[in-house]
Amino acid sequence: MKKIALLLFFIASFSMLQAAKHAKTGDLQYIQNNGQWAANILFSTPVGGGTLFLGNNCFTYSFSNGSALAEFKHGGNPADIANFIFKKHAYRATFIGANTNVVPFGESKLANHYNYFLGDDQANWKGKVPAFGAVNYPNLYPGTDLLVYSQSNSVKYDFIVAPGSSTDNIKIKYEGLDKMELVAGNLELTTSLNKVMELHPIAYQIINGVKMNVACEYLLEVNTISFSFPNGYDKNY
Repeated sequence: MKKIALLLFFIASFSMLQAAKHAKTGDLQYIQNNGQWAANILFSTPVGGGTLFLGNNCFTYSFSNGSALAEFKHGGNPADIANFIFKKHAYRATFIGANTNVVPFGESKLANHYNYFLGDDQANWKGKVPAFGAVNYPNLYPGTDLLVYSQSNSVKYDFIVAPGSSTDNIKIKYEGLDKMELVAGNLELTTSLNKVMELHPIAYQIINGVKMNVACEYLLEVNTISFSFPNGYDKNY
């Protein structure tokens, strides 16, 4: 009998103060770090009004109100620009107890690439940096992979749980937020600039070729989320 993993799906939807700019493809592109950024950044992708940095065992989100500058028109009141205050807000989501030796890799390599020619020291220039449609974290937890990709310009990530493995290991700690709470089953994250909504988790198993939905809920304790399966699931699959 073929055993199929339990899949948990989470979508992060960004509700911004300002309009967002996305990759021309209509989907987010995960750009590999070939030395153009700090070593703790593995991949990066633009999100609404900011950037998501993928680390070894964490996601770091950085937002700004820089797009508001586009509202200023030529010939407008110079005082408006002079009084403009540039703001940034970053927060981090850390996978508690995760495998620190995990080696994430890009999947679905894209045809385009990126060049980073910054400064006058050519030793620091990086050209033809690849971009991918997804990033895979194999065995982030024992028997559990993490796949990060996008859907409709929103970040999406799946935990793929192998037969016999435990979902109890999966815990995500958030730091740097103004507020986090559960709203109608969704996780609402509030910064000084915006709100990020991580939608209600969806889980299912495929048993003997049949897709079986599995009831799944967030559990929130202070600033850490985990997952509850009120009706259980077949751990042999």
